[in-house]
Amino acid sequence: MYWPLPRYRLYSSKLMYLKSLLKLPFNFVRSDKKIVSLECELKAFFSVKEAIFVNQARVGLFLLASALFDLKRKKVLCSAYTIHDAVNMLVAAGWDPVFCDIDPVTFNMKMDDLKAKILSRDDVGAVVITHLHGVLCDFSEIEKICKEKNIAILEDAAQAVGAFDHRGYAGATGYAGVLSFGLMKNISSFYGGAILTNDLNLAKKLRKTQSRWKKISKIMFLKRMAQGLILSLATSPIIFQFITFRIFATGLKNDVGSINRLSQSETNPKLMRTFPESYKIRPSNLQASLVLEQLKTLESNMKLRRATANHYYENLNDLSDFNCLSPEEHSGSCFMQYPIKVAQRKDFLVFLNESGFDCAGQHLRNCAGLPCFSDWQTHCPNSALAETTTVLLPTYPRYEKMEAGRLVQKARSYLENKV
Repeated sequence: MYWPLPRYRLYSSKLMYLKSLLKLPFNFVRSDKKIVSLECELKAFFSVKEAIFVNQARVGLFLLASALFDLKRKKVLCSAYTIHDAVNMLVAAGWDPVFCDIDPVTFNMKMDDLKAKILSRDDVGAVVITHLHGVLCDFSEIEKICKEKNIAILEDAAQAVGAFDHRGYAGATGYAGVLSFGLMKNISSFYGGAILTNDLNLAKKLRKTQSRWKKISKIMFLKRMAQGLILSLATSPIIFQFITFRIFATGLKNDVGSINRLSQSETNPKLMRTFPESYKIRPSNLQASLVLEQLKTLESNMKLRRATANHYYENLNDLSDFNCLSPEEHSGSCFMQYPIKVAQRKDFLVFLNESGFDCAGQHLRNCAGLPCFSDWQTHCPNSALAETTTVLLPTYPRYEKMEAGRLVQKARSYLENKV
């Protein structure tokens, strides 16, 4: 049995926590010098005219959805396979979501379904394109139609910061887009996100709205940083091998909900028709400084992720059961994880655990089938299947190539034993 590596590691470090504590008293001042510097850097990096630093990507999505809301065209097309709170942000802004199914390989919106819904309706005012797992969603075939029908394309690039193709970066090729710098992302400021757009008037409107909100408190930031520190310690080599891994493996094998929920998010989906007061928060200079520092290593870290994703594909793509995605066909994607499908997901994950490997099942739901969104339920079979079969293979930069090779061998042996 090999010593297991965790399914993910945060991008934080001991030095990052130390610097954050030392800078804490000086970075919650009225001046937004670091925020201004970050926004200038983001504009240059993503080649956009405006970048607005926000406290969460979902907050950015709400701000955009609110600014673009049209009473005469209240429908917004979005992926059924996404976090439920992203849907809530659209609902809270006044929109009625129309769910589109996903492509079974890329997990992004199925263009045929999206195109058909755009052409068959006159009440659509916006489309939200999600780049899930850091895999770019190519929406070029609907751009012309959306332009002709005056439909705004918004990009949810929360999981795809830095992903790019010949047209530009994820989040910067539509009318507007959102990025995430949250705790689990490839750039982390504990809380954080950004809005990207080339519409100066829209940006002015969004800044005015956010300016009325209070700045994140030191207590709120410290609590989030403490969560990050706990996760970092729990996934550190010694603690993970002897304690954390065994707890997670026991929880999975014996269906211990209280343990399984520790490694999941968005576990209690609820409908939210109004925007929460607790979300009306502006980010701090300290968060901006953390993002600025990590932008320098974004591209080098993405190369490591792509290499690991390519390794999985090269060694698993001949097994049709896993439904593997080709990194070569999505060469600019950043692959936050490498998604595969396994019919008996729990059995597969338990098998890996017993062999000394830690992987996760995707926690996302088929929002088109959730009771809380019953007013907008629709049939999305690929999303429903993905909810119960998706497994995420680790790609983070510190995941060793040798470990990925061993994981591939065990994954193959699982299928061979099933035959």
